[in-house]
Amino acid sequence: MADSQTIEQLIAGVDRARWPRRHNAERADRLRGELAKRAGDLDPAAADLLCLIASGSPFLDRTFRLNIEVLADLLRLDPEHAIDRIVERAQTARTDPEAPATLRALKKQVAMILSVLDLSGLRDDRAVMAGLSRFADAAVRTAFDHALRDLTGALGPDPLAERAGFAVYAMGKHGACELNYSSDIDLVIFHEPNLVEAFVAPHDMTEKMKETRRFLDRTIQRAMATLQDQTAEGYVFRTDLRLRPDPGSSSASVSVSAAEHYYETYGQNWERAAFIKARFIAGDERTANVMNDIFTPFIWRKYLDYSAIEDIHSIKRQIHAVRGQADFRFEGHDIKLGRGGIREIEFFVQTQQLILGGRIPSLREKTTLGGLQALVGAGQVEERTCEELSAAYLYLRHLEHRIQMVNDEQTHEIPEREEEIARLAHLSGYDDSAALKQDVVETLKIVHNHYADLFHEEEDLSAGIGSLVFTGVDHDPETLRTLAELGFQNPQAVSATVRKWHQGNMRATRTARGRALLTKLVPSIIRACANVDEPDAALAAFDGFLRNLPGGVQVFSLMLNNLDILDLVAGLVSISPRLAREMAVHGRLVEVLLDEAFLQRSDADITIDDEEILDAVERAVDYEDALNSLRREDREVWFQISCRLLLERSAPRDAARSYAALADIGIGACVDIAMREMVEAHGEIDGSITVIGMGRLGAVALTATSDLDLIFIYDAPPEAESSGGTGKALDATNWYTRYVRRLVTALSAQTEEGELYEIDMALRPSGGAGPAAVSRNAFESYYQKDAWTWEEMALVKARIIAGNDNLADWLDRHIEAILTRRRDPAEMAKDVIDMRRRLLENKPGRSVLDVKLAHGGLTDIDFICQYLSLVHAAEKGRFPAHIADALPVMADLGLIDRQDAATLAEAAQGYEAVIQVTRITLDRGADPSTMPAAVRRLIARKLGLDDPEAIEGWLEAKQAEVRALFQRYVGAL
Repeated sequence: MADSQTIEQLIAGVDRARWPRRHNAERADRLRGELAKRAGDLDPAAADLLCLIASGSPFLDRTFRLNIEVLADLLRLDPEHAIDRIVERAQTARTDPEAPATLRALKKQVAMILSVLDLSGLRDDRAVMAGLSRFADAAVRTAFDHALRDLTGALGPDPLAERAGFAVYAMGKHGACELNYSSDIDLVIFHEPNLVEAFVAPHDMTEKMKETRRFLDRTIQRAMATLQDQTAEGYVFRTDLRLRPDPGSSSASVSVSAAEHYYETYGQNWERAAFIKARFIAGDERTANVMNDIFTPFIWRKYLDYSAIEDIHSIKRQIHAVRGQADFRFEGHDIKLGRGGIREIEFFVQTQQLILGGRIPSLREKTTLGGLQALVGAGQVEERTCEELSAAYLYLRHLEHRIQMVNDEQTHEIPEREEEIARLAHLSGYDDSAALKQDVVETLKIVHNHYADLFHEEEDLSAGIGSLVFTGVDHDPETLRTLAELGFQNPQAVSATVRKWHQGNMRATRTARGRALLTKLVPSIIRACANVDEPDAALAAFDGFLRNLPGGVQVFSLMLNNLDILDLVAGLVSISPRLAREMAVHGRLVEVLLDEAFLQRSDADITIDDEEILDAVERAVDYEDALNSLRREDREVWFQISCRLLLERSAPRDAARSYAALADIGIGACVDIAMREMVEAHGEIDGSITVIGMGRLGAVALTATSDLDLIFIYDAPPEAESSGGTGKALDATNWYTRYVRRLVTALSAQTEEGELYEIDMALRPSGGAGPAAVSRNAFESYYQKDAWTWEEMALVKARIIAGNDNLADWLDRHIEAILTRRRDPAEMAKDVIDMRRRLLENKPGRSVLDVKLAHGGLTDIDFICQYLSLVHAAEKGRFPAHIADALPVMADLGLIDRQDAATLAEAAQGYEAVIQVTRITLDRGADPSTMPAAVRRLIARKLGLDDPEAIEGWLEAKQAEVRALFQRYVGAL
C-alpha cells in the first residue's frame, strides 16, 4: 500500500542513525547553498540528507545540483508514486521522437530518488533493486519500440515490438529484478523468422532492409544506441548481449531454431544456471512462448545424466573454498566475485537448483533470496544457513549500491586507498573505516564458510592453487589473480581461451561428456602449463592441441586417470607444434607417455623392438591393413624417440641412430609387403633386389622429419620372366620397375594413418632420368664410366638397408671398390670447390641458424670429410660414413690435424643438435630465426650455453672456423 506522506515528509520523521556521515564539507556546503537558492521551501531534514549524500558521492552531488528543481518535485510525491511516474514516463516515451534524451533524463531521476530512498532508510534493498529493474524494463521496451518506429516510419501509440517477431530476455540480476545501482543490463534476443517477415512485409522499406537478418541487426543497433550511447546528458544503461549462444560468431539476435539446436547440443551448465533468472521483458510474446518451451527442459532436467552432474560439481569445485582457511584482504576485495562474495551465495543456490529443480518445481525461483527459501522448504538447506546467507546477501548488495553510488561506476571492489575507504564508510552510515571493515570481513567469512561446507567432502579441483573459474562471459577477478600468481603474463587472454573450450565449437567438446571431463581437467592443465618456462605460450599451444583433437572423451579420460602426463604434454606441445598435432590427430600417442620406462632408461639400454612392429604387420588382414599397422607402430616409436630428445633424455646423436633404426625396420617391412603384392599380381621371378640407403639414412643420422634417399638395385638373368599371377607375366626390367613403384608406394602413400616417409631417388644412377630399379650391370657400368664426382661423394654414405644377402654382399664390395679408387687430389679438390660454390649460389643459408646450408655449416664439414675419404681411401681403406666417426680415424692416420679434427667434430655436433631440435620443433620450411624462446633455451643447453641469446654468436664463430679449415684442407672458394 502506498504511503500517504510525501518523501520529504517521511524523511523528516525517519531515524537518522542510518544516514550517511558527513565526508566532504565543501561539497555539502555547496549543495546547501544551491538548495537555498533554487528549492528554498525544501524541508530542512530533506536538505540535510541531500547534503550528506553529496558529501560522499561526487556523482550524486553533480546530479543533484544539475537537477535540483526536478529532485524537489519528486520529493513532494510519495515513494511509490515517484517511482511509478518515472516508469510510466519511460514507457510512454516510445512515441517520443526524442526518446533517447527522455530516457537519459529519467535515468537521472531514478538514480536520484532511489538513492534518497535507500540512504535515508525509507526503502530496503529489495525495493530499491525492484525499482531499478522496473525502470530498466520500461527503458528496454521503449528503446526497441523507438528503433522500430525509426526503421518502419510507423505512427500511432500502439507498441510495435509486441508483434515484431523477436523476444528480449533480461538476464542475471535484471532478470531476477535485483539490479544494483549502476548495473549493466544483460539481454538475450531471439526471433522467429516467419513472424519477423510478416511484421516487415506491410511497411514501406527497401527489400534489402526487409531481409530478416539486416532488419534485426539495424533494430538492435539502434536500440542499443538509445540505451548505452554516452552523451553530455549521460547514458541510460550499459548493455551486454554476450549471454546469447556462441556470441563470438552469432548475430545479436538468434533464431528460435538455432537456439534450440545450440541448447540441445552445446548448452553448458553455466548457461543453464544463467537462464534460471531469464525473464521476458520486451517484444513478441509469441516468440517468447516458444523460447520458454525450449528453456524449461534445458534448465530443469528431470533426470540429470552423470556428465551433467559431474560438470556442475566440477565448476563448483574449481572455486577454491576451504572452511576457515580463506585469507580475506579487505582493501580492494571484490564483494561480488571475490571469496565470500555475492557470487558464492548465488552459486550456492544455483548449483542445487540445477541438480534438484527438474524434480522439485518449487526450486525454480529466479531470485536469490527466493531460491534460498525454496531450498529450506525442500529440506536441502537448514533455516539458520538460509537466514545467515540471506542477511549476508542483503548486506553485500547494500554495500554494493554504495560502492557504485560514489561515481556511478560498475564496480564491486572495496577501494584500495584509505581516503576512499573512509568515504565509502561514511556514505554507508559508519563513523569510521574500522567498523566497516569488521562488518564486511565477518560477512565474507560467513558466506565463504557456508559455501565451503557445500562441498567439503569433494575433491578440490582448483588443486590448492586458487580459484580457477571460467564460466560466463566475464573474467573472474579471483581467477585472474590466481593466473597472475602462477606466472601467466596475460591472465585475461588465458581466461578467454579456456572459456572458449566449453563452447562446443571444437570437436573435443561437442559432447556433454567431453565438456564435463575437460572441466575437471582444466585446473590441472593450467598448473601443468604454469610449470613450463613460458606459461602463456604453453597454454596457447595446449589450446592448439585441443582444437586438433578429433574427439575428447578418450584422451580426457586418460589424462584424468594419469594427471602426471599433463606436465609432459604441456611441455611437449609448448615446444613442438608438430608433436602437438601428432598427439591431437593420433590420440593414442598420449598413452605412449605412460611408458615411463622408455622415457627414463639410458640411451645405452634403448633398443627398438622390431619384432613387435613386424608382428603387427604380419597380423594384418590385407595390404591396406598392413600399411596402416606399420604406420601406427612406426609412429608410436617415432613419437617416443622425439619425446626423449625434447625432454633431454636422449642426445641428438642417439636420437639420430634411433630414427635410422626405425626407418630400417620400416623399409624392411615394406620390402616384404610389396614383394607379396607383386608376386600375387605377376608371379615370382628368378632374381633378387637390394635397397641402398644414402645421405642421412646411410650415415645412420636421420632426423624426425628426414626423407629417405634410396637406390634400388636388382640382379636377374637376361631371359628372366615372371611366372604370372593374377596379371600378366613380366620380364625382369618391368617386373622390378613395378616392384619398386609398389615399394615406394608402401613407404610413402597417404593412408588413413598418414604417410610413413617421403622417398627421394635422385641419387640413383642418372638421377631422375634413370630407371627406378637399376640393374646390377647398369650400376656397375655407370660408376665405371659416367658417375660425377658428387655422386662418388654421395656414395661415401651408402649403406645396404634390406634385400638379398648375396646381392648385398656384392654391392658392398663394389661400393668399396669405387670409393677406394685412386684419385688426383687436385682434380678432386677442384670438383669439390666448384660444387660447394654452386650450392652457395643456388641454395645459400638463410642465416647462421640454417646450419646445414650456411657457409661454414654442416655441408662444408661433409665435403671436407668426403674429400679426404675419396683422396686417401686407395691407401687407407674405406672411411666411416658419419662425420663423428670419420674425423677421429682421419686424425689418427695423420690426414688432418688432431686439433682441427676436434674443431670440426665440435662444430658438427653443435650443428646436429640444432638440426635435430629444429626438425621436431619447427614446421618444415620455417625460418629458424623465428624459433620460440623455449626452443632457443633447449638448443642453448645442447650447445652448453647459459644464455640462449649467445646461440648465433657461437654458430658464427664455429662457421668461421669451418670455413678456414675448408680452405686449409680442400681449397679456397
